[in-house]
Amino acid sequence: QCVPCRVGTVRQEELLARLAAGAEVRSRDEELDLLREIGQAMRDASICGLGQTASSAIESALRLPDMVAL
Repeated sequence: QCVPCRVGTVRQEELLARLAAGAEVRSRDEELDLLREIGQAMRDASICGLGQTASSAIESALRLPDMVAL
């Protein structure tokens, strides 16, 4: 029911799919920055704990050097 979580998770999934397919709309670094920004917005605006932590796995993976190489 919470828009930040409902929309944010969908946008993050779309971004990850674009990155995996090599079909970036922006530069790769800008796409990764947008992914992080969406996660931050979800943490800041979500009402429940799920929305506040839903992007944690993505954030954690982005900290790994091998993952950022996609």
